[in-house]
Amino acid sequence: MFVPITEDGRLSAKDYVDGKARLRHYQDAYGQAMQPLGLARGIPIEHTQAQHLSTAASYRSLHEMEQAVAKQLQGLHVRNGLGLPKAKAALQQDLILAHQQALEQRHKHARLTREYAGEQKRELARVKGQVNLIQHAASMGYKLNPTASCARYGVMEQAGDQVLIATRPNAAGHWVYHSAPNSPDRGTLVALMRHRGYSYRAISKLSSQHLDQEFFKAFA
Repeated sequence: MFVPITEDGRLSAKDYVDGKARLRHYQDAYGQAMQPLGLARGIPIEHTQAQHLSTAASYRSLHEMEQAVAKQLQGLHVRNGLGLPKAKAALQQDLILAHQQALEQRHKHARLTREYAGEQKRELARVKGQVNLIQHAASMGYKLNPTASCARYGVMEQAGDQVLIATRPNAAGHWVYHSAPNSPDRGTLVALMRHRGYSYRAISKLSSQHLDQEFFKAFA
């Protein structure tokens, strides 16, 4: 875990990890690795629509809350004993309202979490069936080895990384691959990219628009 502070004291993800997209990848990967321990990845800001609150504004809001509580407490120290129940009731009502607001925020966050997880799951399912894995591997820089390939599998290679990719979707409609017999590096396009450092968020944005339609004609 780290905070990207530069040598001159600035907070800069761009200088430290080559941009926000790369930093988000680290955050996604860390969240995935920590799931067995019960930790959850935060929801991206474009889904929560949350606004950044500066440290100064946060302290100011806290100070205002403290002043409001102090004012309510002063209302309890009244000379007229008949005013005491009224002041207590007002304070109790404020506390109930604050509790209700906190519950609403908690429920909203839970709902957004479920919606985001469901949306991502649907997008990953779409990618598995829509994006031709051989064409996508070519777009990632993998080269086809025509000598080792056959009608059922295309052998793709890049910098010593060799994968065998099926030329047709499986029974579930997903494009699949494997790297070696009995290797855990196998599965759908999602597994291919996850094993090579891509985040679920980056994978869910894929579509067939970037594919080279001419490339796959060799298997037609």
